Amino acid sequence: MAERPPRFETSTLKADIIKEYNTPASIAILSLEVCGCPRDIIRLLRDRNDYLISVQQAVDNLNDMHHLQRFLTDPFSSGNLSHRLVLVEKQDPGQDPDDMTNDPHVFSVKGTLASERLWTRLSALEVDNARGLFQSCTNASPYGAVLSGYVFENIALRLISGLCPSTNVLSLNLFAPMNREQDKDTGKFPYHFVYKCSQTPTPPSSPSRLPDITMGIERYQRLDDSIVVNPGKCYVPIAPNNPLFDAFFYEVISDRAGCASHVVLWIIQTTVSKTHDGAAAGFRTVKTLMKKKAAPNESVSVEVKYVLVVPDTLKEESVRWTMAKEFDNAPGNVYVQFVHLSSV
Repeated sequence: MAERPPRFETSTLKADIIKEYNTPASIAILSLEVCGCPRDIIRLLRDRNDYLISVQQAVDNLNDMHHLQRFLTDPFSSGNLSHRLVLVEKQDPGQDPDDMTNDPHVFSVKGTLASERLWTRLSALEVDNARGLFQSCTNASPYGAVLSGYVFENIALRLISGLCPSTNVLSLNLFAPMNREQDKDTGKFPYHFVYKCSQTPTPPSSPSRLPDITMGIERYQRLDDSIVVNPGKCYVPIAPNNPLFDAFFYEVISDRAGCASHVVLWIIQTTVSKTHDGAAAGFRTVKTLMKKKAAPNESVSVEVKYVLVVPDTLKEESVRWTMAKEFDNAPGNVYVQFVHLSSV
């Protein structure tokens, strides 16, 4: 039987919070680090170094492909350290706590501290191992299927950034525009962009692929004035539940004289589902990124392009990306990028 996590006295917790986290911003960061889990917040306040060591130990326990695969397909089989990396939440927090007849739950990576370390572990895998892991998660239990999205994101961003070469079993496949459907409702997500396998070929004026740029991947905690962006990086938020996008990068278009004529801001969202919602909060960040623009000339215009990245197993179906009304504040063309991941 797995050892129960230790209990903590909370009599001095208030003093600890006042000492270490005395502003709303610092408390918000603390919550992001452990996804607001009270037990983990207490442990982190008591001894931050000890907590970080335990998270790293949980990742280090996944010391080979077998352990990593077993963890992602059945996290609680990996021993008592799995709770350091995985958060289990009720799907509907507003549900009657006394109603035990229908109690669906969801699994997610537990905050930025676990996310960063798990991302590093996944990035160290050979591409073929990562591809096999994705297939295992996809065909496994419900929580394995949820976490397959995290593995797919890692694989897709390595391909997009040029950090791993395309092969006959792993590559960027079809790239196509998503067409906006008209006369939709005016609710929370009024803008509907759809790709259908039966749609007409890509118009000549539309790009036929993502830009072929080799970029380093840079993980960031939060966007602020201290982050200087450049066109040689693919920027990935550490937070596992970042609104609207999983990554962004800049493409600087030069004129014949070699001077920047305009900039394309590529907003990347990965998903293993055929439908996805674009959260309103993310568009405020896009506006901030448009101002950063990664070009020395302040007069250079910025164009935004949104890309939904999905496995090519969805290519024969309709893929839908619904956008919040805040899309009007940072409009742009919308595309889908299919990723080929052969199971062979």
